[in-house]
Amino acid sequence: MFKQGDVDKWMAQFTKAFQNLDNSIDSAGDAIEQHLIEQTNRFTPTDTKNMRNTRRVRQGLDEDSMLIEITFNENGQAPYAKIQHENPNYDHQTNKPNNPPEAQYKYLERPLVDEWKMWFEKLNRVGWK
Repeated sequence: MFKQGDVDKWMAQFTKAFQNLDNSIDSAGDAIEQHLIEQTNRFTPTDTKNMRNTRRVRQGLDEDSMLIEITFNENGQAPYAKIQHENPNYDHQTNKPNNPPEAQYKYLERPLVDEWKMWFEKLNRVGWK
């Protein structure tokens, strides 16, 4: 049989391990969020900087999934964000001195398209469902 002191010690270690796991997941989510912001900055048109300033990032985690959601125009200051994202014929670079050199449409999708294999490998390594 276990002594009460042994059970208390085991429970304290168990609780600490889960806290460390929660902190690691939070840190991983924060790192992924920061990486996606940096990568989307490479491609997001910024002629007036209004669109980039409307970006919002939210994280969510449940037992089956991690969600990192990036949206533009949540505050209504860049109603053209969807057009910029979807229209390949829109002029993203000509006469736009504030745009990054890689500004283009599909600025949200590009990092995922470019890096999907790396993300898949990382998630597989940690056993993500």
